[in-house]
Amino acid sequence: MPEILDIIFRLVCNPRKSGDAGTKTLAALARTCTTFRDPALNILWCHQSRVQPALALFPKDLWVSNQTKFEFSRDVRPSDWDRPIIYFARIRSFEIDSMVELPIDVLQALALRCPTTRMFPNLRNIEWVRLYNEPNILPVLQIFSAPRLDSIGLTPGHSEEELIALRTLSHRWPALTNLALLYRHIRMPTLSPLIRAATTELVRALTKLESFQAIIDVETFIELSKLPNLQFVGGDIVEYPETTPFFAESAFPALRMLSVVIRPELIIQLISTVHLRTLASLELTFDAGLGTRLPNAATIANLYTAIATHCSPASLTTLSIRDSHLYAEDPAVEIPLDDEFDTYVVGPDTLRILEPFTNLTCLILEPYHGFDIDNAMILKMAPSWLNLEKLHLAYNSPESLMEHYPRVTMMGVQLLSLFCRDLKSLTLLFDATETQLIDPLPDSFPRHFPQTELTLLDVNFSAIEDHRVVTDILKSLFPNVGHLSFRQQASDNEKVLWSLVSLGLRGALPELPYFHSNILQYLQENPPI
Repeated sequence: MPEILDIIFRLVCNPRKSGDAGTKTLAALARTCTTFRDPALNILWCHQSRVQPALALFPKDLWVSNQTKFEFSRDVRPSDWDRPIIYFARIRSFEIDSMVELPIDVLQALALRCPTTRMFPNLRNIEWVRLYNEPNILPVLQIFSAPRLDSIGLTPGHSEEELIALRTLSHRWPALTNLALLYRHIRMPTLSPLIRAATTELVRALTKLESFQAIIDVETFIELSKLPNLQFVGGDIVEYPETTPFFAESAFPALRMLSVVIRPELIIQLISTVHLRTLASLELTFDAGLGTRLPNAATIANLYTAIATHCSPASLTTLSIRDSHLYAEDPAVEIPLDDEFDTYVVGPDTLRILEPFTNLTCLILEPYHGFDIDNAMILKMAPSWLNLEKLHLAYNSPESLMEHYPRVTMMGVQLLSLFCRDLKSLTLLFDATETQLIDPLPDSFPRHFPQTELTLLDVNFSAIEDHRVVTDILKSLFPNVGHLSFRQQASDNEKVLWSLVSLGLRGALPELPYFHSNILQYLQENPPI
């Protein structure tokens, strides 16, 4: 009975998903009857974002009154623990985003006086992201030590004390399965050799890791490749060597997800180094570091070829390759000169390299200067995209439209609606001034229309002239679109016209933070008919 109630309560009113409403519902259920009390309280206390609610379980007279911070007013008595110890056992996770208000001295004092071996005996996950200049978390971890702790996310510092504490994690919790070292305010090249060595030692000792996220150098990457149960690797990869490192034939035997930030010139070497036949999700972001050049079309083609060679079309379901959004803001990044522009636009033959990956459900490709593709190319690729639920073919640079405006028109959008029946989210730059559709449809084309799954449509900064015609076409192709968005780089005229399309599709303006008052004024003065 308690197990069934636990499942029902988590589905109906999980506070992590339903917020304050879920919390209030669980509190009410806990007060309803003794049968509901424990299952409801277990969920209510399972995940904590602050330590203070746990401390509030102690008698009020233990603390100095009228204080914003916890401070002892008397010695701790054995009877003070009667209520807290019951609730502490319900806590499975602490996820705290700042240590500023964390009463470390109080916690250390309580740990010394705790009547049980562990204050939080059933804790499974600790995730604390330390902000700049906040106190060191690693020495405090012992307070939260629990026999079944298997997941830790921390922000280590540079001090010798912290490096020593970092190395001891494997001795305290040898059975860790998830570890994230979230360094902040560190540019990748400045990560010290001591931190790198400590990280490598830690990975070497934690043989049961299933998930690892950090700033990773080649030595750490080699050690990760030996772990038999490792399924996820994420973070920033630095100083990948010019010479190919040695990897065993059985490297990364269980890896399912790889999500890394890396310099463009190193990505191909990374993918080519190891056969990633078990990989289901590959997410690559080009690093916008000092002296970084944008990857040109040849580099992108080589990358796609490496992916097609070393990843399995049967297992890969998510592929994301993005230029960093920092390119537009970082003056250190070398933007191509005007006379080099053509060598940076990705052509149709390059996109076809990915044609064998027919099991993809998510495809995100965002080169800085976009693609040179047309409706015919969409028709060639569409049969490979039958399983897609998310398709994102976008540009980062509006300057790319100066010479290479996309040759995909509303006809290309129509083709996607016909072939991609499961598509729920679409980002595409197209020419909406060309509104001719395929009519009649060839006999070989799918006949299941309209496409009713699509709910999110991002038009990037697509050109548009007649918003009424475009609205009617999109309504006929995707009748359930509930959210239409465009990029900030779109012209004011395009923003106005796409806003009118949004009104026609969903009866509301786009929910965009950069929505300008002059657009609202225009719509007030020229209301849609």
